[in-house]
Amino acid sequence: MTADRRSSGRNRAAGFTLMEILVALVVLGILMAAIGQGMRLGMAAWTRQAALVGETADLDAVDRTIRGLLTSATTGAIHGRNDFTGEADNIAFDGILPQAVSISGNHARISLAVDDQHRLMLRWESMLIDPNTGHPSTGEAVVLDHVDHVTFAYWQSGLDSPGWQERWTATTPPALIRLHIDFVEGDRRHWPNLVVAPLIEEGGG
Repeated sequence: MTADRRSSGRNRAAGFTLMEILVALVVLGILMAAIGQGMRLGMAAWTRQAALVGETADLDAVDRTIRGLLTSATTGAIHGRNDFTGEADNIAFDGILPQAVSISGNHARISLAVDDQHRLMLRWESMLIDPNTGHPSTGEAVVLDHVDHVTFAYWQSGLDSPGWQERWTATTPPALIRLHIDFVEGDRRHWPNLVVAPLIEEGGG
């Protein structure tokens, strides 16, 4: 009899009661829910961060492209013309195309403006004549999407109304060109003003 009681006590000590198992399952469920929520929050944060990094990388590439274009602005004198044109919402000048879009020579008549599809467009006309057509080759490329509008400004130095001007009527480029971009409503991107000093002299670049 004593041996039976001892064996029964050992069996109870070695096992778990139904209540203990339920409590363990509840605790495990809480832990799993917390881990799952943490993973969801972590994945959401990672996705947002990746999107922001992607947007920043895109804007960095666009910044380099536009900076390179505006820096290459020259007087155009070696091509028999002297026609830098600067308005508040567009700009046109003789300059050097990026290697990615230049087909028949780098030197071209270049313009930047936003079209009716909210795209900042690069358009160009080559300085060279296409032997197949007898005319200069032309082209266009999208620089940036979802742009509401751009605002150019031109730095005028000297004693005659120095400061930023909305239009540039002189035939030679200004000392500085400033570009401000506003994105369409709902676009989270923000781009600080870009200020560039044009090359001005012929032959550089």
